[in-house]
Amino acid sequence: MGMIIEKYIGKTGRKLFMLFCWLFTLLVIAAFTDMVAGTFVGKGVVGMTAETSYANSAAASISMLFIVVAVVFGLIQKHVGKMNEVVKAVVAIALLVAMFAVGMALPICTTKSAWIYIVMAYLFLASVMPMWLLMQPRDYMTTFMLLGMIIGAVVVFVYTVVGGYLSVVMTDFIQGMLMFFALAVVFIGTVASAGGIDNTVEFLRAIPGYLSGTQVAAPKLDPATGQQLVEAGKAVFGAPSDYGIITIISMLAWGLGYFGMPQVLVRFLSIRSVEEVRKSRIIATSWCVISLGCAVCIGLVGRAMMPTELLTSTDAETIFIVLAQTLLPSFMCGVVVSGIFAASMSSSSSYLIIGASAMGENIFRGLLHRKATDKQVMIVARVTLVVMFLFGILVAYDQNSSIFQVVSYAWAGLGASFGPLMLCSLYWRRANKAGAVAGMLSGTAAVLIWHNLVKPLGGVFAIYELLPAFIISLLFIVVVSLLTAKPNKRMLYEFDHYMDDPLPGTLPSGTVLVDEPMEAMESEVRSGK
Repeated sequence: MGMIIEKYIGKTGRKLFMLFCWLFTLLVIAAFTDMVAGTFVGKGVVGMTAETSYANSAAASISMLFIVVAVVFGLIQKHVGKMNEVVKAVVAIALLVAMFAVGMALPICTTKSAWIYIVMAYLFLASVMPMWLLMQPRDYMTTFMLLGMIIGAVVVFVYTVVGGYLSVVMTDFIQGMLMFFALAVVFIGTVASAGGIDNTVEFLRAIPGYLSGTQVAAPKLDPATGQQLVEAGKAVFGAPSDYGIITIISMLAWGLGYFGMPQVLVRFLSIRSVEEVRKSRIIATSWCVISLGCAVCIGLVGRAMMPTELLTSTDAETIFIVLAQTLLPSFMCGVVVSGIFAASMSSSSSYLIIGASAMGENIFRGLLHRKATDKQVMIVARVTLVVMFLFGILVAYDQNSSIFQVVSYAWAGLGASFGPLMLCSLYWRRANKAGAVAGMLSGTAAVLIWHNLVKPLGGVFAIYELLPAFIISLLFIVVVSLLTAKPNKRMLYEFDHYMDDPLPGTLPSGTVLVDEPMEAMESEVRSGK
């Protein structure tokens, strides 16, 4: 570099450059010396514990042995002759192990000032001694440590990457298979114990409205205890209530909730290619049909097997556990019950992470404090996690609450808040930011109002709140988007070409965007803005 500088700048430039290199080398040597001496110091530091002193002194002793053994190793190779590579490797590894053992047994404990002199003496000797004597054998032996470090780093990196999102997905896969197995085993066992399908269907048909598609069985309850009445060893039912077309449609609206489930949408986003969507759709639909079908049938058969037990809606939700305990051996029961924990863990962990990250990143840093540090965001996320955890305990502490009702309420809130927005974002190019905000707020408000104020009125209003809230949110998105400014050219181009253009900012030649310069747009796209 000095020669190049002299050629194009002159001798003065070369001298200045070499002076800079010399001064920079002095700075590096000083920094290296201070760093090593501070690492090896064993005494003379205020507040140093005995454990720290021993660790530093042992590291110093091992390092000094590296230097001594390296010189000896170099002399042997120089004067005795070249070793076979296998022998050389075995000897080097044995010496490494021996140096660690000796260094830990005989630590060198001294002050930082003493180590500064020792390190400076080493630097002088290393600079004047032949390369073969000091550097080569030392580097050969430490190569094994370098390889170990690289392998360890690769393993840690792979583990860290896999341990992020992929670990969640793999856990969900294992839990899904466990749930599938548990539901199938219990269903088959209950049908056999109940005397077969024919006997089960005959018993259930005797309950007014139980197997009807347009009616709902109405159990008679004890006003004092809230439990279903039992007479002559049979649970008592009253006249069935109507199950009209509006109610059926509103319950079918459960499917709309999938469009707004964050943990479900993330799975779709992570798919490797569009070609795998079809295969994934078949697998997911098959799993849902079989698993949900088994779950419904377990409830039906459980009513036939235990007609006078589990007489409240809360107790009835434990039919899966009760049947598993009744029909299966202890080991199999443990496997089956773990399927329940798998389902709850899969959902709860996803919601906890989503809620905490949303509060920390989207609300705290995105809206309230844009200059928040990562540590502050982490604290907010952890506090949110604790609050959600305590709130979940509070809700679960109510033994009279129905899990189905709680899940139904939460499902409606998420589905109505994000579902319409997700659909409009994918299929309607006119949707904008104002419409998105209006849709989320209106969907959330509609669920709260309908569930707590409108639904108790009964009649045609006694429908699942997800359906009206979903429609209201969709209307707000459309109306507000049409009344406000349309998306800019960049947004529209991304919408039109996100499937066929790897970089939305890279436009075909001749394309002109009047909203903003092409250079600015490409810069924003590449930077992720």
